[in-house]
Amino acid sequence: MNNTIMMAALLAMTSTGIGSTQDDYQVIAPGIISQVDRYEFRLDYALDGQSALYTYFERGRLFGIEQAQLVDGDWVVAALPNFLLPFEGTGVLEPQFSPDGETLIFNSNRDTGNTELYDIWYVTRQGDAWSDAQKFGLAV
Repeated sequence: MNNTIMMAALLAMTSTGIGSTQDDYQVIAPGIISQVDRYEFRLDYALDGQSALYTYFERGRLFGIEQAQLVDGDWVVAALPNFLLPFEGTGVLEPQFSPDGETLIFNSNRDTGNTELYDIWYVTRQGDAWSDAQKFGLAV
């Protein structure tokens, strides 16, 4: 496993949200990213600042990841990245870009069969898309 992927995993496991108070939260792109009746958290921007991935949660549903893009100065919800399509119907959360932007890690319960047990997954950039998702496995 290369050092970039391991560093991204370590960064994702150290959440800046721990210990935050409600006063620390910000509304971002109201009605697009920040929405009524759901929670959004763990937003991470791509290196170019033109797109972001974040976790959302609605009561009674699994965690999910959405992507937003900056278009003409406004944030819009974008199509799901290709790597997330096989995760439909499972919980996915906490996307985190590596420092060089070439790797993205996230958590999912896709292979656990348990809504409370999540594994760490990663994808690597391949041109304008992402590779198929891979699990880190027991080594982490």
